[in-house]
Amino acid sequence: MRLSSARSEALAAFNEISTRLGASLDLDETLLAVARAATQVLEADIGAIFLPDAEGKLAVRGLYGERSRAWRDLHLNSRGLNARALGAGKVARVEDYVPIAEADLELASRRVILDEPIHSAMAVPVRRRGAGVGTIGVYRRVVAPFDIEDEYLLNLLSQQAGIALDNASAFAELQSTRDRLQALIDTTDALWTQSSFEDVVKRVVDQAQRLLPGIACLVGVVRAAEGDRITFVAATPGMAASLQGSSHSFAQAPVVARALHEGKPIETSNFSKLSPLSSSMQAVLPVDTARVIPLGEALPDGRRRLGVLGFYREGTRPFSPEQRMLMDEFAKRVSVSLHRAELLRLAESTTARLQTAIDVAADISASLDPSEVIRRVLMRAVEAGKADRGVLLRVEDADTVVEDYHDSAGVRDLIGYRHRIALQPLMRQAVRSRRPTIGGRYEVDRMEAPLNLSLADVKHTATIPLVLDGEVTAVLVLSRRQDPPFLPDDLVTFQLIANQAVLALRNARLFAQAQAVTRAQSDFLNMAAHELRTPLSVIAGYVSMMEDGTLGDVPGSWHLPIETLRAKTAELESLISELLIASRLEAGTIPVHHGVVELREAAFTALERVEPRANLLGARLRHRFPEEPVQVSGDAEQVVRILDNLLNNALSYGSSPQEVTVTVHGGPEPRVEVRDQGQGIPAGERDRIFERFYRIEDPARRHVPGTGLGLYISRELASRMGGRLTLDRSLPGKGSTFSLRLPPA
Repeated sequence: MRLSSARSEALAAFNEISTRLGASLDLDETLLAVARAATQVLEADIGAIFLPDAEGKLAVRGLYGERSRAWRDLHLNSRGLNARALGAGKVARVEDYVPIAEADLELASRRVILDEPIHSAMAVPVRRRGAGVGTIGVYRRVVAPFDIEDEYLLNLLSQQAGIALDNASAFAELQSTRDRLQALIDTTDALWTQSSFEDVVKRVVDQAQRLLPGIACLVGVVRAAEGDRITFVAATPGMAASLQGSSHSFAQAPVVARALHEGKPIETSNFSKLSPLSSSMQAVLPVDTARVIPLGEALPDGRRRLGVLGFYREGTRPFSPEQRMLMDEFAKRVSVSLHRAELLRLAESTTARLQTAIDVAADISASLDPSEVIRRVLMRAVEAGKADRGVLLRVEDADTVVEDYHDSAGVRDLIGYRHRIALQPLMRQAVRSRRPTIGGRYEVDRMEAPLNLSLADVKHTATIPLVLDGEVTAVLVLSRRQDPPFLPDDLVTFQLIANQAVLALRNARLFAQAQAVTRAQSDFLNMAAHELRTPLSVIAGYVSMMEDGTLGDVPGSWHLPIETLRAKTAELESLISELLIASRLEAGTIPVHHGVVELREAAFTALERVEPRANLLGARLRHRFPEEPVQVSGDAEQVVRILDNLLNNALSYGSSPQEVTVTVHGGPEPRVEVRDQGQGIPAGERDRIFERFYRIEDPARRHVPGTGLGLYISRELASRMGGRLTLDRSLPGKGSTFSLRLPPA
């Protein structure tokens, strides 16, 4: 083929242009170089390279020439010059575009053609690895049709452009893959940073936007208390953002439900018809292509999966293999990170609930006054539940009765107000199910004034039954006047509070009952002791008068009965004295005078008192005292009283011949030991011998007089002096050792 001299010069320059085409691996630079070369070689006014866009339409990717700005947004349809060239795989020419554009209203490029105007045009396909991937178009603003030589040169340029485009595209794909892999690596670092669940999901959508630009991402979670719903907690900006914060049943989200059920990614290009959720997205952009990937493993609270990671794109074109790979790898990292964050959240939540339960238990157990316990339960429950109001109602048959209330706004309630359970739907549900119930406003029209007025502005309620031994004994009702409502997660905390409350209330009421019984016993003992003392004093006086002859000579045969009467009178006086002391201890009216007590002197005084009885019983009394004084802090009278009780017990329960040893120890822990060689105390009885009125059940000991108050009184007196009375040793048949320890003076 012969070329004109101008074309020969252009061809000479073509080699240089071809060299420049292969010099760059940047796709945009290569496309611009192709457009420039076509314009210069073909002596055209505008040169352009067209590549398919996301919808398959040809769009300008490289452009060169004057007044070319209007071409930037040009998308060609399937009927134009370039589309024909690409479809036929050969050059297509137009001698004059203007008449065609004016006649064919469907021609996508008519506006550009008429505005420029464009007259003569030629397009040639660009092939990459044997397949057409785009076109090169050249345009003249005058009617100057391109000839066969122009076609030859444009074909040569197309071949060079295909090679350069292949190299640049391959490099761009490699660069893109490298960038995405780096983004995936960066994603791992970003997601693995220990932080809250909310921070992690925010990072997830941020990284997804970087990793897969142009593709929307949603993070959905399954709440523990809503196992059949999905809640979207994070979304990339754009078409998915309208769903953030929304909650939907699985029936509304079949793709999500299927992914969770099958435990594998589910992809569809028919999303708009499968899921009603797409209508929310359609308001921004149409969504048909979706890939939903399940996240996480089974959780301690019973959930099989934590949730899903969803990717969405407009149109029906499927995701590429590379995009699927990135989504799946990204989802693996997200799954591990969110699962860990959720476990930490659950652990923190559990710890917080347990700490609340511990704090509540410590607070409400600090008092055994039932009214004070109720008051503390209400205040703690209102505080823990971020409520405005709390009411505790006891259950009596078919009614609830207001015990007490706490209202942060000072709104009053009617203590003692009785209301039928059947007329309170939430109360009825909570009592029947024995489980906490979340609800809304009260049905105040069924309540009496002024209660209906004070509860009219309550918006949210939580009704928590207090269950003891399977029966609902009381109900705690918490209320909020403003949003947010109570959540199912709150009920776990409320149940812990209820469990603590019902035990504390039971203990307080049992203690109150025990106190009432104790007061009755003490009152009876006090009354009985005083009433018995008067006739006993009369009897003791007459016995004494008979002994000393005041009433006349006593026959010799009366001496033994009189001695027996005197001994039994002394026993009764001792018993009455113990009853009075026990009663006064319960009432707190026995004074304890703290002073300096010399233990050796107190022990010697006690030994002197018990010596006559020991002589009668044929018992031996021994003592071991240190040479130096042993001074302690206490009340001398009460110390001797304690030692009296210990010595008399040792003689009462001794074996013949009895031996009792009293040992005084000095040093930093001064004490007095009373050791006997008597019958000893059985192992099962040792913890109870200091209880009031407790006596060991032993037929062999029934003859021993006493009330079972001696050791009880002695321990109480020792405690009030800051000391301790303990049983240090006891072996059956070998005796016992008691120790009285008092603080040093």
